[in-house]
Amino acid sequence: MQLSSQLKALRPRLMEQVFVDKLNQAPAVELVGLRYSGKTTLASFYGASNHLALHNKQFNFAELLAAKAPRMIDEWLLQPALKEVLPSMLQQLPHNPTGQFILTSSALQENAVPCAVQVRLRPLSLFESGLSNGTVSLRSLCAGEPLAAVSGPQITATTLAEYCVRGGLPQMHNLEVKRASKLVKELLQNILDNDLYDFGSKNFNARKVRLLLRSIARNLGQSVSNSALKKDIKHSDGGDVEDVTIASYSEAFERVFLLDNQDPFKLIPECKLRIKKAVRRHFADPSFACALLNLTPERLVSSPQSLERMFDSLCVRDLKIYAAALGGEVRHYFDYQNSRIDAVIDLPDGNWCAVNFRLQPDDCLAAAHELQRINEKIKRNGGNPACACMVLCGLGHIVQPLLSNIYAVPLTQLKP
Repeated sequence: MQLSSQLKALRPRLMEQVFVDKLNQAPAVELVGLRYSGKTTLASFYGASNHLALHNKQFNFAELLAAKAPRMIDEWLLQPALKEVLPSMLQQLPHNPTGQFILTSSALQENAVPCAVQVRLRPLSLFESGLSNGTVSLRSLCAGEPLAAVSGPQITATTLAEYCVRGGLPQMHNLEVKRASKLVKELLQNILDNDLYDFGSKNFNARKVRLLLRSIARNLGQSVSNSALKKDIKHSDGGDVEDVTIASYSEAFERVFLLDNQDPFKLIPECKLRIKKAVRRHFADPSFACALLNLTPERLVSSPQSLERMFDSLCVRDLKIYAAALGGEVRHYFDYQNSRIDAVIDLPDGNWCAVNFRLQPDDCLAAAHELQRINEKIKRNGGNPACACMVLCGLGHIVQPLLSNIYAVPLTQLKP
């Protein structure tokens, strides 16, 4: 199976090639991710016969088996019987079949389907949205290739704030910011009203859900504990949410991909440094945090701290998309000496790339020195140093070396 030229006429998806490769290798591919991220659109272009799983709908499994492959089943977890029937259906097909089923799901299940491989689809990155010119290749940087000094388009704080407020859901592409902001709030409410209940407990308290989400938005990108969130809710919104509720609700938010947290980086066992195990909390898209806090571009520009926080989350979103296209993951580094790296790109070959985020170009050199210091400390303590380092800049427009093999790279010039 080859890439769809028809899909390329819409918005390019970086995970499309990964998806097609898996479809050529496995009997079934499960395309998972946040609702409204474009899963159905991508799957529909490759499905030869498309089916929608609905509550209480009785599937005709014989008819499904007789349909032309690949058989696309949208939101298949809404039909729990499929999980039991699918393996036996595959056994009835010719030996070692590939590309038989495309499944989509807006929630993670507890136990994966043995015959299916998962591909996660996130919102659009700046590169996929056409807002990054892709001058700098993350793959090339991680391979140790030197970067040429290149000047790109200068963006303003207002433009960057608009990127955060509009977000990367495909429905928002090219929408005017005010209209996009309103639509983000509506889509978020749909997720809370439907997915939390469809794929989780039926006992969610709508007020407590909203209080917790607002607290996470206020602590975006922080390694904040459940008890700290509880205090923040009490202090900021005058609400009271129990620790056990915060834990269970947070797990549910992750299950429906509303949250996309950063796990801690793991150094090799031989390294003497100890890494803190707390995750850094992020939404799947910074537009959700802006919607929850009623942040407009004007309000973000007037609050540099808020803009910096949203920019950091925008960086994490894009790096997760780019890293996934390379087979990697994005983590964070925070040791017990309080040294931090904003993002660690954990590559499948065991190498890793260290990335700090800075809104202002004048702050990039200090961030590069910090990366250099931590890299040297890891090496002294028996760990493997980063194969590459960079500082992602929000308002910069020049790709330039800062220190030896450490570059400043505008986010609007990065691609996988």
